[in-house]
Amino acid sequence: MILRVKNMVCPRCVESVKHTLNTLGIEFEEVRLGEIILAKSLSKNRVDDLGNQLSDTGFELILDKSGELVNQVKTGLIEVLEKLKSGEEIASRKRYLEEKTGRSYNYLSTVFPEVEGKTIEQFWIEIRLDYAKELLSTTNKSITQISLACGFSTSQYFATHFKKMTGYTPLKYRRENTKDRIGLAGV
Repeated sequence: MILRVKNMVCPRCVESVKHTLNTLGIEFEEVRLGEIILAKSLSKNRVDDLGNQLSDTGFELILDKSGELVNQVKTGLIEVLEKLKSGEEIASRKRYLEEKTGRSYNYLSTVFPEVEGKTIEQFWIEIRLDYAKELLSTTNKSITQISLACGFSTSQYFATHFKKMTGYTPLKYRRENTKDRIGLAGV
């Protein structure tokens, strides 16, 4: 039995879900971003218990087909971002999503906003900007280096979207979010 889980975005999320499964005594084969592969089927009551426990930690079981498909798209985009972070090239993000979901990108583009209230492209920009905020706060990379690391075609395109999302230019964001950091020498 495979269950889909919303809001799993990192390895810590996978560990948190594993902990919840172990706490409830639910046997599983594997937990990965957006999915739990169970060793055996669960009763409706056990699924409800799991859903409640996951909800307490910020996750949500996805029980409808559209929600499941949207979760696959989100997980796919997070995987693409992880590949970007590691320097791996992705020939086509759209083709990657089509292969992951088994659906055409046009279909995904129709279903995604119905469930999420935003387009796939808007979500893709948001997750890259979240990564950019992390880089701005934790590294000394230039804005150009960060924009390229996040998959933006130009630093101007990156800066425009960054300001639209945060209300800050990337440089101002860096200044506002790094002033309280202590260097390793100060620890």
